[in-house]
Amino acid sequence: MVSIEQMVRQVQQARTQGDSARALREELWGSCQEVVGSLATRFTRHNPQWRDDLASEAYLKFEQALNSYDPDRGVPFRGFLSGCIQRAFIDRLRRRVESCVEYADDLPCDDSPIDSHLCLAELTSHVNETIDELLPRDRHREQKILAFKLRHIEGWSVEDIRCRMGVDCPNTVSQWIHRVRKAFEAEFPRRYPEYFDGEEGPELQA
Repeated sequence: MVSIEQMVRQVQQARTQGDSARALREELWGSCQEVVGSLATRFTRHNPQWRDDLASEAYLKFEQALNSYDPDRGVPFRGFLSGCIQRAFIDRLRRRVESCVEYADDLPCDDSPIDSHLCLAELTSHVNETIDELLPRDRHREQKILAFKLRHIEGWSVEDIRCRMGVDCPNTVSQWIHRVRKAFEAEFPRRYPEYFDGEEGPELQA
C-alpha cells in the first residue's frame, strides 16, 4: 500500500512536470480530514461559527505543505500539516489582536462599560499572566515558557531559540513550545471566557 508520504512525493514530482495531480491531491486532502477536523474543533470550541473559516485556512496550508514538505526528513505528513495549520491559526489570532490597537487608542478613559471589546493592554496582560503560570509542576517550566515566548511572541525561529538557550536538539525546543501551547490553549479560555463569548471580540495572542 502506498503511504501518505509517498503520495506527497508523487504530487511533488508531478508538479515539476507541469501536472497538477488533482485527483491525487484530493485523495490526500481526504486522508487529512481527521487531522483538520480535530484542529478545527479544538480551536473553535468556544466560537463554532469560525469553523468554516478555519477549514478554508487549513486547505490553503495543505496546498502550501505539499510544496514545502520534505519526505526524507522522516516527519509524518499529517504531523507536519498539523503544525502548519496550528501556526497559521495562531498567527490569525495575533493579527486580530493587533487590529484592535487603533480601537484601543480611542477607548474612553472613564469607567463607562465596554461591551464588545476589552482593552488591548488588558488582554496582553491576561495573556502574559496566563503563560507565566502554566506548568507549575514541570521541572523545566522556565525553559519551556521562555522558548514559547521567544517563538510565538518575539517571533524567533526554533534554531535561534536553540542557540540562545544552548540546547543540542531543535526537536527538544519544538517539543517545549508544543507543550506550553497545549497548556495555554486549555487554560486561557477557562480563565477568560469573556474573550470567546462574542463573535467579533478580540482573541488571544499566543
